[in-house]
Amino acid sequence: HYIDPNLEAEYTDEYVLGFQHEFSDSLTVGLSYIHREASNMIEDVGLFLDEDNHVVWTWLGGIDDSLTGLDPNRQRDPRAPSRRTEGEYYEHIYWVTNVPGNDREYDGVELSIEAGDDNWEGRLYYTWSEANGATIEAQEDFDGITHFSGQYDTYATSQNLYGELPWSATHDLKFYGAYWFNLTDWYEMSFGVSYQWNSGKHDSRRMKPPSIYDPSNPYHDPNDEGTWDDPPYSGYKWYFPETRGGYELPDISIIDLNWQNRFQMSEWGTVAIILDVKNLTNDQTVIGYYPNRYQMFGYSSIKSVPRSYRVSVKYS
Repeated sequence: HYIDPNLEAEYTDEYVLGFQHEFSDSLTVGLSYIHREASNMIEDVGLFLDEDNHVVWTWLGGIDDSLTGLDPNRQRDPRAPSRRTEGEYYEHIYWVTNVPGNDREYDGVELSIEAGDDNWEGRLYYTWSEANGATIEAQEDFDGITHFSGQYDTYATSQNLYGELPWSATHDLKFYGAYWFNLTDWYEMSFGVSYQWNSGKHDSRRMKPPSIYDPSNPYHDPNDEGTWDDPPYSGYKWYFPETRGGYELPDISIIDLNWQNRFQMSEWGTVAIILDVKNLTNDQTVIGYYPNRYQMFGYSSIKSVPRSYRVSVKYS
């Protein structure tokens, strides 16, 4: 990696405007607007050098013959050296810099309603949001807090990056309610219900970078991609053939129930018998596709957890 000597720090601006009003002892309503921008994002971009260490291709395309600017006729990945061709570059290196356009932006409106009394409470939270940006995920199978992605390594992988980010769901609604009964001095019972719905997160079709067709190459048959050259890092599944976030997963609707029976055993403490029902309606909604198997895009890979029952005993 080579580091840009003019590298600047990443930064985030956030603006929040909101209010909360207590209408009564049992009702509070809040409303807020949030705007967040992350800028100056740092990435490692791909540069392709000739044998004299001149930059002849970049992640933005090819350099003109004078080595002073981009050649608009060379907007593709360069050919790597092979047995059939001389190739268009000698070495690939990484340049760590602030990539123009590599930023993120979030807008959200959040509504909260909280109510309750001696024997009940209810909470409702609703969020409308948009989250757009370029890169956000690290390279596949990498662990840690932050890593450079493979998006700006080549021309193909740096296309169509800006769009709806993968965690973005336009609408998100959460509700929680509970009611409890003090039936006797030693027995208390309560019921709880939680409900979560969102309009479906955004997803993107990804695949390997396309093969390189060069009309000046006599070995390239325009009707047979098998004769074309593999692009640099042909194994990357980082190519977005369409705008990022152009697909939307199905909406998710989950209901959970909770029933508790608490028995006060005088100085011996309290015993509680608890029944939890997760995903009451057994909604098996698709919440993800195959990210690393582009041939299977559209087939469900991850679904909501099925309905389950859990009985537990708690002593305190």
